[in-house]
Amino acid sequence: VDTCIQKGLDAVQPGVVADPPCGAALLWAGFLTTQQILPLSLKEKLGYVYKIREFFERAVQADPQLHMAHHALGEWGWLAANLSWVEKKAVTAFFGSVPTVTIEECEAHFRRSAELDPSFAPNCLRLGQCYLALKQPDKAKEWLQRAVDCRVVFPKEKKAREQAQAAMKKL
Repeated sequence: VDTCIQKGLDAVQPGVVADPPCGAALLWAGFLTTQQILPLSLKEKLGYVYKIREFFERAVQADPQLHMAHHALGEWGWLAANLSWVEKKAVTAFFGSVPTVTIEECEAHFRRSAELDPSFAPNCLRLGQCYLALKQPDKAKEWLQRAVDCRVVFPKEKKAREQAQAAMKKL
């Protein structure tokens, strides 16, 4: 797997360093780097957190129409905004501070992704979760229902549908 990930990173590198850079290459660099660090220690993973965010931010800048870049940036923010107390302490110990991301910022990225592709179940799920966190149950229900109604092709989409169904039962 590591060899495949490295080959992928090598393949996207020309698009990452191009002038102007390629949004899809930057997006894949972020995805592949995320996969590459999975076996690392927490401290080592934390060293890549900002690099991964930068890949996604640059992907959005390079190609604002790339819905997955907006979703990835929203997902990065969602994970940062929802760090546990222990995780926040670990990040603070290594970097001095925790990334400051609001649910509203995440919602904006997920909303833009949905404008570009309204049929991606994981994005609809996250929008619903954002609206739950923002105490907007009507909007949450709308987006959770959209996640349920989305096509399911891949396991990630099936999981999003199941999570949306479970969340709707709690409304």
